[in-house]
Amino acid sequence: MMPTSPATEYAFWTVPATDFKITYPLGVFHEMDFQVNEGYRRIPHGGVEIGGLLFGHAEANSAQIEAFRLIECEHASGPSFVLSERDLAGLREQIATSKTDPELHDLEVLGWFVAHTRTPLRMNEREAALFDELFPHPGKIMLLIKPERFQPTRFGFLLREADGRIARDATQHAIILPLPGRGVPTDSAPVPSISAPPETTTSKPAPPPPVPPSPPEAERLPTTGPAPRVSPPQEAERGSPRERQPFVPPEPERPPFSQALQARPTIDSAPPPVRATPVSAPDLQDATSLVPFAKSSSLPSIEEIRRRRWEYLQGMSELDARPNLQLTGQVRQESLRSNLRLTLVLFIAAAVGCGVGYLGYLQLPSATIPLSVKAEASALLVSWPAQQTRDSVYSAISIDDGQQIALSPQQRAAGQATITGASDNIKIEVIAAHWMRDSRGIIRYIKPLPPVEAQPVDTGKPAPYQTPAPTPAAQR
Repeated sequence: MMPTSPATEYAFWTVPATDFKITYPLGVFHEMDFQVNEGYRRIPHGGVEIGGLLFGHAEANSAQIEAFRLIECEHASGPSFVLSERDLAGLREQIATSKTDPELHDLEVLGWFVAHTRTPLRMNEREAALFDELFPHPGKIMLLIKPERFQPTRFGFLLREADGRIARDATQHAIILPLPGRGVPTDSAPVPSISAPPETTTSKPAPPPPVPPSPPEAERLPTTGPAPRVSPPQEAERGSPRERQPFVPPEPERPPFSQALQARPTIDSAPPPVRATPVSAPDLQDATSLVPFAKSSSLPSIEEIRRRRWEYLQGMSELDARPNLQLTGQVRQESLRSNLRLTLVLFIAAAVGCGVGYLGYLQLPSATIPLSVKAEASALLVSWPAQQTRDSVYSAISIDDGQQIALSPQQRAAGQATITGASDNIKIEVIAAHWMRDSRGIIRYIKPLPPVEAQPVDTGKPAPYQTPAPTPAAQR
């Protein structure tokens, strides 16, 4: 990681209950976030954890981070950031030789950062013991980084106090990075950090409300049986027993003749028994006068009435069924048309989406970056098409599979980078990350050897005889 330029945006975080302030550049921390998420997405179920050293300036009540360097870890114990003996030896040598780096000659080691992809922002015992060994002085910083799948990355600062103690938990004071363009240059005051949103926790469902107790058996109302007896009105009770009249229920209305016929029992049921009542002589005389009327009446029989009623109902059911059949057919046709229209609309939308996605894919730069190397007086000039890195999200150059060095905006726009102090045999790699895919270019430069003069080859044969040139005396 290159040190920050004078136009870099800064933010700050203050240690709770103290006046110690940690200032950090947003560009460097966004690149650190990119590196952590690259390892997080490398393998499923947590990815690969990484770590790095923090460099900057420290004062009595403040520290300003300027750059970082990744720590080499062979992950011999798995994807977690667990340093082996070889990794620890390389880390101690990296701390001791950091002053020899021309980009870090005026910076000091402020601490380190470790990615926690499977655990919360808490320092474990292994990290605490190693931090006490490597950074025992007050003011040293322990930065924990936790990437999230659908949320911004969380950062947690831990500071060693003057008495040597250091907190282990940074979950309560975690922060997230402001978006690019929200900070301020170094000539202005840095912006404060943004507190991370609280982590979502699953809550237990509320217990159901209590059921009220059921009333006693004596207070329950009867659901079956005869209706309760209603007492007579109070006005009737106020009079004398002689004035009281017996209650006579009203005579029910008799239904019409047609309804009476319909209410008669069916053929299967037995007709009700007919009771004989005594008839007096005057009644017999009246009945004899009614006999001719009964004989002359032409009323249909019960079976005829039922047959006619059944035919009428059958005809009505057929008439009612015809409109229903037509309506059902219309509904089915309309439903089929709606399904066809919906299918056509979905097909057109899918075709348009595929076409737009394909056109957007064609607008992306090529996945292979063509590189060219030109030797100059004391450096090598690496060139590539400028459109490969001009609009990229992240671009970097790597030499001999070493650490990736981010390209500056000028280098991205020009498509050129200068390498100084290179060897005669060097491998150069340029990486450009775009929003849908990454582009990569690799080239190896070998310095040409100087031309060698041709030497005569001894074949073992005598040289051909040549006649010597005549001398002036011989010419006379």
